[in-house]
Amino acid sequence: MIPASLVERLERLRASAPGLRAYALVDGIQYEQHFGRALRRRWGTVHALFAGTEDEPLAEAGPWVIDVVQPDVGVVAPLDDLEEARPGVMWLFTTQDIESLVTTLQRKLNSKLPNGKIALIRFWDPRVFVPLFNALDMEGRRTYFGDVDEWHGLADGKRFHVSHHA
Repeated sequence: MIPASLVERLERLRASAPGLRAYALVDGIQYEQHFGRALRRRWGTVHALFAGTEDEPLAEAGPWVIDVVQPDVGVVAPLDDLEEARPGVMWLFTTQDIESLVTTLQRKLNSKLPNGKIALIRFWDPRVFVPLFNALDMEGRRTYFGDVDEWHGLADGKRFHVSHHA
């Protein structure tokens, strides 16, 4: 389930943005190792971010977007447990539908380095998200994170969030 504090936050935000939706961004390998089963695509509710990309062979182990309102309870219910146990969950609030969000997030997967090489950016991992956010200036933060209303996660046992509502 989505943590109670985030449900409360989402409801407050919906007062001024009624179209706001909640999604979980889940590390597939962390999910599989923790629960002993892999995530599976469910049209319209559970999507692998690597699907349709050059990393598609790794889709099962990569990041997944889950509509926390729509899929069966067996997928969503244990996510707060996973978040507490492993760095495997981020929570996103956005007005985008799931297909648009997947496209938005796929554009963030790779970054060109100064030497011309391409690097995969593990923004779905709170251990990477926080240092990435801190390394960017305000304009970089708006550019990279601004197309999602809020990003929430747990790092070192502490809840954090990035919001353009604040």
